[in-house]
Amino acid sequence: MLVMLIVIPMYRIYSHRSLLFIAIVGFFFLSRNSRTVISHVAGYVERIQPHSITIYDNYQGYRVLGSYDISLGDIVEVQGDFESIPITSERVVYNVNHAKLSKTETSGGIRSWIWNRVKNSPVLQQILYGVNSDGHDWRVLVSVYVSGFLLLFYTFFRRWIGSYRAVQINRFLSCAIAFLFGFRLATARLALKSFLPIHAQIILILTLFPNSLLTPTFIMCYGVDLIHGIGRHWERLLPKLVRFIFYQALFYRNNVIEHLCYRWIRYVYGLVYACAILALFCPGIENIALSLMNAIEAILNSAFTNRFSIVGELHGMLAIGLILSYRKMSHKQFGYTLLLVSIFIVYNPFYRVTFIDVGQGDATLVQYPFNSYTTLIDTGKESAKYKLLKALTRQGVVEINQLVITHPDTDHNGNQVFIEQRFHLKAITNKLESVVLADTVLDNQSFLEDNENSRILVLPYNVLVTGDAYQLQEEIMARNHLIGCLSVLKLGHHGSKTSTSDILLDTTQPKYVVISSKKSTYGHPHQQVLRKLHNRRIPYLHTETHGDITIYINSIFHVVLTKKHTFDIIEPVIKC
Repeated sequence: MLVMLIVIPMYRIYSHRSLLFIAIVGFFFLSRNSRTVISHVAGYVERIQPHSITIYDNYQGYRVLGSYDISLGDIVEVQGDFESIPITSERVVYNVNHAKLSKTETSGGIRSWIWNRVKNSPVLQQILYGVNSDGHDWRVLVSVYVSGFLLLFYTFFRRWIGSYRAVQINRFLSCAIAFLFGFRLATARLALKSFLPIHAQIILILTLFPNSLLTPTFIMCYGVDLIHGIGRHWERLLPKLVRFIFYQALFYRNNVIEHLCYRWIRYVYGLVYACAILALFCPGIENIALSLMNAIEAILNSAFTNRFSIVGELHGMLAIGLILSYRKMSHKQFGYTLLLVSIFIVYNPFYRVTFIDVGQGDATLVQYPFNSYTTLIDTGKESAKYKLLKALTRQGVVEINQLVITHPDTDHNGNQVFIEQRFHLKAITNKLESVVLADTVLDNQSFLEDNENSRILVLPYNVLVTGDAYQLQEEIMARNHLIGCLSVLKLGHHGSKTSTSDILLDTTQPKYVVISSKKSTYGHPHQQVLRKLHNRRIPYLHTETHGDITIYINSIFHVVLTKKHTFDIIEPVIKC
């Protein structure tokens, strides 16, 4: 509040560019303020997710991990292990692990009443509160639903009550939605948009929501205006082209049909939001909202629509380079450059293996040159669905030719149904069936436990994936010379001491090791396993630390590139 009192009077003194500069600098320092070590906090519940809640005191937010039977607006006290995190756009500065939560006051307000009406309905929670929605898919952002609802209301009622009154009612609705469903970045932006010019909106958003500068919502709404505000020579940038680049860099996806029909898509989402609000009073209308959601999702994810999609990552630095180079190019030259970049994204010429960060679980993506064939090995836990979806979209996956489940544990097949529905899956390869473009080991042998019967795959260029196989299976492979030297070994059983035998490491001499686990769950990777790697000087990468790990492979070089920007080159010729 102190910052707002300082910034608002400056509105009439300084130029718009000066105010933007002051706001961004202030935001930079505010987002890095020092924090004291605490072990106890009291505050009100602002947001509820399936596996966490967010509470606020007078100054900042705390994300309490776990599931609790509470309502919005309740006053609670929390004790636990407070872990400091970089401040988020919602002013959350701590994660609270192993929390003990006690309710000191029950809220009886309208916000609590609304939450109690929707707490048993995942559909209404997703539409009204953004619960369980993927923040990197613009189609399920709360702001899209709300802006569509306001657009629908204005378009319909302006013919009856006039444009001026429709605008005034829209202002009231945007403020009411922000109050009832949470004053978050998505709802606050729409409320401020009704009252303030663009530069004032940016200043207040950055003041109220530190670190929102790099969020998809902020960049998509204000990115073009910020670029135009740098100087007059930047005003020749076409907003549609800039937004096209932003979409690819932020959401890893562009679709021509979605851009052409965006206004009509917003109308449909607005109708979905209207049905969700009416469902608070008439529960039967929830089925109409769900039917509309399924219909629009089926259309936007259909095979026909995907033909017009550009799916894959446009690196942030490349996106900035494209925008900077726009000044020195004609529109035609820039169009050709953008076309070449899009072709490279869609038809990546490299063979690559990506070990996806799905927490305590496994998911390995294998893509052949020019995306000619795609294999997914395991799908992780169901709770990691949006992590998996984001990673697959980032790698340019539109359809999956083959799904291989190493064994039927939930941390390996938790998202199998989701993959079948979302990515037009062509084949599921079961045990004893041959795997296309990969070799299997010990498929014809049977053991006592499910983990021991994991499918073991040898991918091209000597990449070994063993599922949760134990040391017994590794010793059989090594002693019978069923596998040779390896370029990359994915540790079995997430780095547990039940796997990764000495004989396997000595026989295969892997150049790189990949570990897929979450250390806080079961303590994987085990220290005994890490000691084996250290003694043999084998470098390893951990998905929890490095994020998604991609190996680019061809006959000339093997390159390791991670989401956290780790880079290395593996020797192209591996000798035993």
